[in-house]
Amino acid sequence: MACSMQLWPIVAIVLSAFTVSSLAAAAEYVRLQGTVLCQDCQSSMSGEGTLPTQRTPLQGAFVALRCEGGEDGEGHRMWVGRTSASGKWIIDVDGSLLQRQSCKVSVLSSPIPRCAVKTDVNFGSSGSIPILDHSFSTTLAPFVFKPYYCH
Repeated sequence: MACSMQLWPIVAIVLSAFTVSSLAAAAEYVRLQGTVLCQDCQSSMSGEGTLPTQRTPLQGAFVALRCEGGEDGEGHRMWVGRTSASGKWIIDVDGSLLQRQSCKVSVLSSPIPRCAVKTDVNFGSSGSIPILDHSFSTTLAPFVFKPYYCH
């Protein structure tokens, strides 16, 4: 019994080291996620222009994470995500890369010709810079496409 009591601190140290290294490995990847919507519109009461109406999830839209530069000359990289039926997209990426390079998320294309005009709502066309907190997941504000007749 005395022998097993002496081994207990060693077992605790080994287990805690294993847990810390597992968390460090898991922390390397960050999940970026968000939604893509179609913003419809209707004619304004004055007849001048259009007014936004409802936004609906856009299935099959493509979103890209583009990273450029870096201290070690890593060059340009791109990851692409596609939206689900609920308009949600997910891109998993190495979190350290996001800290070393200049990265932006933007919409690429819409699968629906009727709603294929990119907007810059939440920097969807110019590129939204993901802000990383200390979690393993970051949600970006929704990106929006619109029909050609919406102004």
